[in-house]
Amino acid sequence: MALSLISLGLTGLHRLLSAPLRLALYGLGRMRLGRRGVVRLPLAPGRDGDSQHHRVRLLNTLQELGDDPAVAEVVLDLDGLSVGWSGIQDLQQGIRRLKGTGTRVTAHVDGAGLRELSLLATLDRATLTPSAELMLTGLGARLAFYADALDLIGVEVQVESAGRFKSFGESYIRTYASQENREQLRELLTDLQDQLLGAIALARPQSAAPLTTLLGQAPQDADSVLDAGLVDALAYPDELKANRRAVHGSELSVMSYSAYSWSRGWSRRLGRKQLGGPVVAVVHLEGAVTYGEQSRRSASISSDTVVPLLNGLAEQSQVSAVVLSVQSPGGSALASDLIARAVRRLGEKKPVVAVFGDVSASGGYYLAAPAAEIIARPGTITGSIGVVGGKPVFAAALARLGVRDETVAVGPDAGMFGPFAAFTPDQRRRYQASIARAYDRFLGVVSAGRRMPREAVHAVAQGRVWTGKQALGHGLIDHIGDVHTGLGRARVLSGLGPSEGRVVHFRTAPPRWRGLMDLASGRGQVEALSALAGLHLVPGAAVLAPLLPLLRRQPHHPLALMPLPDLLD
Repeated sequence: MALSLISLGLTGLHRLLSAPLRLALYGLGRMRLGRRGVVRLPLAPGRDGDSQHHRVRLLNTLQELGDDPAVAEVVLDLDGLSVGWSGIQDLQQGIRRLKGTGTRVTAHVDGAGLRELSLLATLDRATLTPSAELMLTGLGARLAFYADALDLIGVEVQVESAGRFKSFGESYIRTYASQENREQLRELLTDLQDQLLGAIALARPQSAAPLTTLLGQAPQDADSVLDAGLVDALAYPDELKANRRAVHGSELSVMSYSAYSWSRGWSRRLGRKQLGGPVVAVVHLEGAVTYGEQSRRSASISSDTVVPLLNGLAEQSQVSAVVLSVQSPGGSALASDLIARAVRRLGEKKPVVAVFGDVSASGGYYLAAPAAEIIARPGTITGSIGVVGGKPVFAAALARLGVRDETVAVGPDAGMFGPFAAFTPDQRRRYQASIARAYDRFLGVVSAGRRMPREAVHAVAQGRVWTGKQALGHGLIDHIGDVHTGLGRARVLSGLGPSEGRVVHFRTAPPRWRGLMDLASGRGQVEALSALAGLHLVPGAAVLAPLLPLLRRQPHHPLALMPLPDLLD
C-alpha cells in the first residue's frame, strides 16, 4: 500500500513537472513546421541493420504523419532503399493509408528499378531527373553451379536432402538445375512479377501495357518512362518547389523527419501517464536460425537467446499476446525445433501471431508453425518445408597443397563428420536416415500447428518455395497483411480492444565482433578452410565461399535452410 502511494505521488509530480516542458517542446516543433508544412522522410534503414524493426517504425511513422493535421505533404527520400518485395508491399499499403488522410505524398528520384517504380506508382506525384537512364528488365534468378570447379580443385561435397524441391545442395553437386528447381523458381518468379506489375497497373492503369513493352527495351531513357506514365514529370530537384507552391497555394516550410520526430518524441515520453496495463509484445527474429552461439558478423536467431525470451514472456502476466516478426531463410533444424516448442508452450498461455517479412522459409517457417495464426505479405518468400545436410570433403584439395592427414581412431566412426574423408556407404545410409527423421519432425510440427493432415502438408512441402499469395491458397498461412495486421489479430485473439494494449518491441541483437584474434582461436579445421578459400591458395577456391556457412553451422546437424538465388531485375 505504501509503495502504491509513493508511486501515485511520483506520477503526480511527473505530470506536474513535465507538462510545461512538453508544451514547450511541442510548440518548438510546431513553430518550425508552421501551421501546415512539409516533412521529408528517408526510407533507408538506420544503423542498427534490423530491417524488420525499421519496417515497423516506417509504417508507424507514415501513420503518425497522417494523423497530424499540420503535415500537408510528405516527401519520400528513396535513396538507399533496401527492402524486398514484401517490404515494397508494406510501404505501398502505408502510403495508401497516408493518402487516405488527405496528406499529399511525393518523391523525386534520379533513377529507379522495378521495386522503386512500383512504389512511385502509389504516390500523388513522382518526378524523375531528365538525364536519368533506367535499367528496367523482367525478373530472373541467377543460379551458380560449382561441381566442375570443385572437381578441378579436388573437393567433393556430399549432400543429403528430404524433399524433391529442396535444392540447397544442387550448387555443389550438379552442373545445372534440376527440373524441380527450375519449375519452382519459374512459378515463384512469375507470381512475384505478376504481383509487381499488377500493383503498378492498379495504381496507374494506363501504364500496364507500356511497362510490359519497356521491360524488353533496357536501358530506357527518362522520356520513355514518362511517356509510359510511370512518373508524372521530368524535373530537377530545384524545380520541385514551384510545383509545391502551386498545389498548396503558398510556400510551405520544409522540415526533416528527424527534427519533426525529436519534438514529437520528447512530448510523448514526457506525457506517458503510466507503464502499466496490458502489453502486446512484438519479438523481432531476423537472420539465420542458429543453435548455440550467435553469429558475430550478422543478425541471427539463436535458440539460446530466443527460447529464454519466449519462456519469459509466457510468465509475464502483463503480456496479453505476442507477435513474432520473422525474417529468416532458416538454418539449424534443431534450433528451429527448440524455438517452435517454445512458441507452442507460449501459445498455451497467450495468443501468438507470426508475421513474415521478405523471406520466412524453411527453419523460419518451422519455428512459426505453432503460432495461432500466420500472416504474410503477398510477395513473402516462404515454405521450403524440407531438410538438407552434408559436408565437403577437402582431402584431395589439401593433398595438392602437400597437406596430409592421418586419423588415429580408438572407436567406430571417428572422423565421420570431418572434412578429410567421404562417408562410407553405411555412414551415408545412416546420415540419410537422420535427414529423413528431421523432415518427419518438421512435417509433424507443421501438421499440428496448421491443423492439417500430415499427407496434406507433405503435398505442399518437400522443400518447395512459395510466395505468400501462393501459401495462402495452400493453407500455409492464414491472412495477407503486415505487422499492423498481426497486432490487430493478436488483440482480437487475446480479447483486447482495437487500440488496447501497449506495444513493446523485443530485439535479439547479434553480439559485437571481437576481432581477428578471436577468429583465430578455437575454430580448428573450419577456420583453416575459411582462410584457404579467402586467400585463394587453391585455384578456383572462391567457389567454396557459399559453402562455408554450411560448415560453420555444425555439418552433422540437419539444416532447415532454403537456397537464396540472386534475384535479377
